[in-house]
Amino acid sequence: MKKTLTITLALVFVLGIAGSAFAANPFSDVPANHWAYASISKLAEAGIIEGYGSGRFVGSSNITRYEAAQIIAKALARSDKADAAQKAQIERLAAEFAKELESLGVRVGKLEKRIDNTTITGEIRFANYAFDEPLSSEINNNGSNNSKIRTRLTVSGQVNDKWKYGGLLEHNGQNFRTNTNGSEGVLTLRRAWVNGKIGVVDVTAGRFYYKPVYGAVFDEDADGLKLTYKNAGWDFDLFALRPTITNDRLWTTGARSQVYGAKLGYSFTKALSAQLAYYDINRQDDNAPESADNSIVEFALGYKFSKDFSVFAEFLRGERKYLSTDTGEGSKTGWSAGINYGALARSKAGSYALRAVYYDLPASTYINTTPELDPNIAGGSGFKGYTVGGSYILAKNIEFALDYFDFDSKKGDDYDNNLLWTRVLFYF
Repeated sequence: MKKTLTITLALVFVLGIAGSAFAANPFSDVPANHWAYASISKLAEAGIIEGYGSGRFVGSSNITRYEAAQIIAKALARSDKADAAQKAQIERLAAEFAKELESLGVRVGKLEKRIDNTTITGEIRFANYAFDEPLSSEINNNGSNNSKIRTRLTVSGQVNDKWKYGGLLEHNGQNFRTNTNGSEGVLTLRRAWVNGKIGVVDVTAGRFYYKPVYGAVFDEDADGLKLTYKNAGWDFDLFALRPTITNDRLWTTGARSQVYGAKLGYSFTKALSAQLAYYDINRQDDNAPESADNSIVEFALGYKFSKDFSVFAEFLRGERKYLSTDTGEGSKTGWSAGINYGALARSKAGSYALRAVYYDLPASTYINTTPELDPNIAGGSGFKGYTVGGSYILAKNIEFALDYFDFDSKKGDDYDNNLLWTRVLFYF
């Protein structure tokens, strides 16, 4: 192998890694008028090449694969300064010289994680909430129509071969109605978690997003611990969670609650699957009502007719008929069913997804359920109604989404509200 391989490395990495300034060339056999003088000087200054002890570069001589691996190893150590194209070239070279690099103690199996140990992605969402009735809630904020901007930054990285970390920074959202700099200007660490393997068990701990089944019972952030085991069509979760209360959706409003539970799932075929979950909710606040204690059983079936078309149904049973002071005839059982059509891909303009779900849920059958329209404004008795909507990719990483909610109180009183939720999301 000719020493010109080093020149190739120089041309690939010199602009992105070694920097613009460089010292005088240390090799006596590379004159100042040589076409590769600047590149060799920069690589020598960066410590990527050393030449021979005699102070000569000997560019026309052959080098061994081991010598080439030494050069690549030094380039790897500085690869965090390379751009995407240069990193791709490093990966190709590292793959070609994998055995030699291994003998040098350089592991290339995790090269991608070494190069991009920490990544930042994000989204900005422009949303409009159009309610049928004015509400006093965090989302609506003094009116029946409200527009907000929400910004999120997700940070993720590799701790080691088995563990990774993640965090979600969220800007509270500029409210076009109020136009103030109060809580709207607050940037919060909404989620922070670690995830990794202990033997055959996948462990997630911290504050993380969790949706055990299809979202009728729980679909929200929580502080806690989740253990997952998967094998041959089975998946099993054990969890201990403290739900994050947002928009007063949790019926134990203002009360700290601990949720212990388990979820068991099984795929009978590629199309048919079933899930069974149990939640034991315990109040952590002595001032909370006794009704804050509850338990829920959730059973769900899902069927995929194709990759673009699926249906599901959930059946739920709570321990109580009511979770408030109501003494009338209530129900302990509820259900929901939904349909999804389409295959949404953020990178593919023109892709889309359509969805529809019907809910009939007493308050004792959910903790923090999926719908954006707060079900608890029905007075704690539960709700029934439907939501329909869809998403469309306008251009790469730009999504338009629209959902309509129509909910009524389970008590049959005057509560009835609708929400048209429109948003445009930019992903980066």
